[in-house]
Amino acid sequence: MALLYGVRPRRGPNGAGWDPAADQAISDTTHLVGRYWAVGWQPLTYARTDGNDVWAERFGRVATISQPGEAAPGLFFTVHNRSDITRTAAITLETARLGLTDPASAVLTDIAITQTVPFDVVNGDIVAHLTLGPRQTRVLQLSGGVAAPTATPTPPPTSTVTPTATATPTKTATPTSPPMATATPTRTSIPTATPLHQLHLPLILDRATTATPSLPVIILTDRGEEMALLSAPVTLPLIVGHVA
Repeated sequence: MALLYGVRPRRGPNGAGWDPAADQAISDTTHLVGRYWAVGWQPLTYARTDGNDVWAERFGRVATISQPGEAAPGLFFTVHNRSDITRTAAITLETARLGLTDPASAVLTDIAITQTVPFDVVNGDIVAHLTLGPRQTRVLQLSGGVAAPTATPTPPPTSTVTPTATATPTKTATPTSPPMATATPTRTSIPTATPLHQLHLPLILDRATTATPSLPVIILTDRGEEMALLSAPVTLPLIVGHVA
C-alpha cells in the first residue's frame, strides 16, 4: 500500500522482531517512492481498471517532452491488486484529459523492474494489460505522448523596392534665331558730273604759280574751312559736280 499512495515506509522506534529481509524491502520501497512522490499526487486519476479489486492512483500532471540534458518527469500511475490471487487487468489512460496529444508516441515503463509495457491506442486512449500477483503494486511511468509544437513558418522578408529616380526632363533649348544682320545702308554715290575741264586743286594751284593758263580757268584755293576764289571772275558754262 505504500507504493500505491506514495508513502515512504520506515521502521519505528518500537519496531522489533522483524524479518531480516524487511530492512531491504523498506529501503527499496523508499527509493522507488522517491522517484514519483515529488511530482505530486493527483486526486483525479483519469485512469480506470476493469476490476474492482485493482486500484489505480496518479502522480504528476501532464507528460512532457524531455529536453536535452534534462529528465522528463512524465506521468506515474500506481496499480495495486488488493486481492489474494493473481489478477490480469486492463488499465485505460484517458489521453485527452491527461493532455496527451500524440498517444501513439508515448512510452510506458514499469520502473520497479525497468521494463517497457506494451499498450494499444483504442479510440484515442492508451490501454495496457497488466498481470499483478496477490497484494502486488506496479508503478508505471508514462513519458512523451505530447506532439512537438509546430514551428510557425517565418515569412520571407519582403524585398523593398527602391524607388527609381524620376529623370528630370531636360529643358529643350529654344532655338535662337540667328541675329538678323542689320544692313548697313550703303551710301548712294552721287554721280559725279564730268566737267568740261577736270579741276585738280593741287594741279590748278601749281599752274597758278608756274604758268599762265591759256584758257580761262577758275583757280580755287583751300583756306582751311572754306574754298576761296583766286582767279578773276569769269563767266563760263560750268557743270558743278561733287569733288571728293
